[in-house]
Amino acid sequence: MTELSTDVAPDPHQPPIYCEIDPGVELRRRGYAVVPGVRIRLSPKLRDSFRRFAATWDRLQPDSYVLTSQVRSAYRLRRYGHYLVPSSGTDIQVLGNRDYYQQKSANPLFGGIRRQFAGLTRDAQRNPFLLALLRHATTQITTAADAPEPSWLVDVHQIRILGTADQPGAPAPEGPHQDGLEFISVHLIARDNAAGGRTSLYRGAEQLVTAELTRPLDSVFVNDTQLSHYTEPITPAAGGTAVRDALLLGFRTAS
Repeated sequence: MTELSTDVAPDPHQPPIYCEIDPGVELRRRGYAVVPGVRIRLSPKLRDSFRRFAATWDRLQPDSYVLTSQVRSAYRLRRYGHYLVPSSGTDIQVLGNRDYYQQKSANPLFGGIRRQFAGLTRDAQRNPFLLALLRHATTQITTAADAPEPSWLVDVHQIRILGTADQPGAPAPEGPHQDGLEFISVHLIARDNAAGGRTSLYRGAEQLVTAELTRPLDSVFVNDTQLSHYTEPITPAAGGTAVRDALLLGFRTAS
């Protein structure tokens, strides 16, 4: 699996997660922001937490809602959690596992179904890297939101996509779509032996940008009310099985 960049040591005076660019401003201006993982710095302790968090992808469970060739397929593995994150990033509350629901209009393939996924493992749920990323991402989303600073309900999806030569792994079998949320972010955790998997963003029929997430913490932030998104299937680069591990965060204002 891919390792974190160690090109530059983080400044001890910087926050646990420090981004050299300002995704929130770009997100507000354009409706999206693409952030290379090499521009994101983690404190030394958080690097260890990231590695422990990445290891929990080996304990994901099959997503039984994915159908391939009319039979249930285990090419997508998943765990899901739910958080309340104040705009300040302090006092994050774990809300536990809940049904995941999208309107049919947002997701024509899986919408209208109350899906039940395996919950985050206990060590993943309170992992310091995950909590720090929730704080960091919430700061960017709050900057982008054209509204008073709210608290955010955040869906957390750990997803592993597996692809073979006979069965490509499709991160988005529903095609270009919106999630029915206010904002989303996608953060690559690892990929191995994978070709493809490029993520494209659209405003209506217009394709705005395509980004290939290849290194840990390569990230995309999206205004889900304005843009749709799609990630193409992965296939093995050199035989065997292709693997793509990603963390998806979905944001909506807490009522």
